[in-house]
Amino acid sequence: VQGTSPLTEVPMLYFIKFVLGMGDAGGQLFDALRQSGWFVKPIWGLISDKWPLWGYHRKSWYVLMALLATVFWGLNALLAYLGVGLPLVYLVTFNLAFATYAFVDVVCDAIMVTHGRENEQVGNFINFQWAILALTNAVAVYLGGWFQGEIQAGRIDPALVFLLTGLPPLLTAAVGIRNIDEERVIPARRS
Repeated sequence: VQGTSPLTEVPMLYFIKFVLGMGDAGGQLFDALRQSGWFVKPIWGLISDKWPLWGYHRKSWYVLMALLATVFWGLNALLAYLGVGLPLVYLVTFNLAFATYAFVDVVCDAIMVTHGRENEQVGNFINFQWAILALTNAVAVYLGGWFQGEIQAGRIDPALVFLLTGLPPLLTAAVGIRNIDEERVIPARRS
């Protein structure tokens, strides 16, 4: 899911600068502020390590956050479709979407390190992860540029791009449900 985040980079900047009317300086400030979810990334690791959700430290958080990313992109699409023009609303909803990406990334890294240590494959897992990240980034940036051209030509609406951006997190949740094997945490009995 992290590799697909550039899918909205160019269309989002266009949306911020021209649809919301923030201009160049306002658009750059907005773009810098929408990365806040990544700044608190260590907190996400602490949460998933300390507080199991539905009996799991990794799987449930991974799936929940991926599904929430889909919800937040759907919300962004709905807001754009309805013509909501308040930049602060989008700053919050974009940050929520990207914060879920950071959470999924932290949990994925924890799974990768845990299983990598068990199999003595941490280096190979990291190399594979970065290769896939680079590949998905390249494809997402290309598609984002294409989306931008279609938006400027009036053939598609930014709301459609936001809606489509919710599909990779949905697929990520499905992969997590199917492929993350984790022992269920048994709560300690209280005396």
